[in-house]
Amino acid sequence: MQASLKIDIRNVQPATSRRFFLVAASTLVEESEVESLVRKDLAEKSPRDPLDWFGILVPPALGTAQAAFKSALNEAVSNVINISVEMRDLEAEVEGLRRRIRSTE
Repeated sequence: MQASLKIDIRNVQPATSRRFFLVAASTLVEESEVESLVRKDLAEKSPRDPLDWFGILVPPALGTAQAAFKSALNEAVSNVINISVEMRDLEAEVEGLRRRIRSTE
């Protein structure tokens, strides 16, 4: 059974104990089909730019603020990753020194 309808996940309800579902109160669909349709629907709802919520009337200051935020976030994340890598290297070095001290005792 091929279905090409959009599913509002909140409207999917069990119909019987046989794991069928009523979709939009008009179509009886098997559980596997509901799962695939839900996955497809969720994939289509990938994260969008919140500025799209304003349509064509996006204030320029909002776009500038968003760009500044993204830039700051990217910089902060890269700094955190670099520090994390340095910390792992230092932890490995400390562990190596501890082993060396234990072996000389």
